[in-house]
Amino acid sequence: MFFILDLTTNDLPVLKIMYFIKSLLSIVSIIVPVILIVMVTIDLIKTLLNPSDSKKHTKSLITRTIMALCIFFIPILVNFIMGLIGQAGVNSVELWTEANKNNVEKLQKQKTGEDEVKRNESERKSYISKSQTLIKNAKLLLEKDDKYVSQDSKQILSSLIENLEAKINDSNSDINAIKTFYDELNLKVAEVRDKIPNEPVSINPDKYIFVGDSRTVAINDVVGNPENTTFIAKVGIGYSWFSSTAIPSINNIINSSDTPYYIFFNLGVNDAVDGSSANRTLTNNYIATLVSLARNEWKNQKIIVISVMPTSENTTYNHKNSAVIEFNSLMRSGIEGNDNLLYCDVYNGIGKDNFKYEPDGLHYTSEMSKTIYDYIMNNCKL
Repeated sequence: MFFILDLTTNDLPVLKIMYFIKSLLSIVSIIVPVILIVMVTIDLIKTLLNPSDSKKHTKSLITRTIMALCIFFIPILVNFIMGLIGQAGVNSVELWTEANKNNVEKLQKQKTGEDEVKRNESERKSYISKSQTLIKNAKLLLEKDDKYVSQDSKQILSSLIENLEAKINDSNSDINAIKTFYDELNLKVAEVRDKIPNEPVSINPDKYIFVGDSRTVAINDVVGNPENTTFIAKVGIGYSWFSSTAIPSINNIINSSDTPYYIFFNLGVNDAVDGSSANRTLTNNYIATLVSLARNEWKNQKIIVISVMPTSENTTYNHKNSAVIEFNSLMRSGIEGNDNLLYCDVYNGIGKDNFKYEPDGLHYTSEMSKTIYDYIMNNCKL
């Protein structure tokens, strides 16, 4: 009696190959004999029609009949031999006996389920990390003066923070529930930020626009809204958002001013450096768009391209420091030769080892965000 294997998804590739071989043998054992039988019938007809060549046709008939029988019995013979080997203790051969449609489908379904679990767990970890950053940013809003963030808004934020924290701290919480509470808090944070007024504008000072992603959002949360400074930033965005949303917003601002702005560009980490090497297509898109803006809509502005800053070696995200370095190098060389485009190397200016990270290894502590802001304002001007 054959030993019934406790099959796992690790056996699936081998099982599929064996099942394919068995299926192929079965098909061959039917098709080839049928072809040979047709040929035997033709030989019989030839023998009857031409008795003088009966000896030659009879020999061919016998040969093809034997071949048909041999091929027909090949699967039976192979299964018998494999069974004997399996009984002799060669465990790997026992897979042959388990290689059937039901087992292949069962293991395929099991593997699909395991892959789905892994995807869900990966997505869950990603949302937990994003949620922790969002909660930190939301708590900074709670610390602002009531004239900027009302008590009603703070109460709603506190409730949403509490709900999201409960979900990410519950190991049994569903990913969809985490997403729901994350989206609710994210919307409220964006709504509160939009209502925070800018400080009064003094006469003809330098004007600044910071455009960026969550790292720029963190700077905004730390420094608030300094005089003559506008933050156009959003968590988790990249080139598509910059092209479709940020540029029109910046144009509306600069077109209503008689004096030029410093436009601090701080994007790329969410798309062009999402991996171990820079995405050349997106990097080139950034370069081409900035060069075009510098020569056209923004030709009277002062555009400062801030280097993408480092990520920790232990980051929970897929943003590797090797891609950051490559992206910065490509950006620096790509914008050279444009009078109102300046590359500011904050990465090396502050020093890679001097950056302080949040637990996710991608975002920076509040103190670090303030340091980055101060460095930009003191070192990144034309």
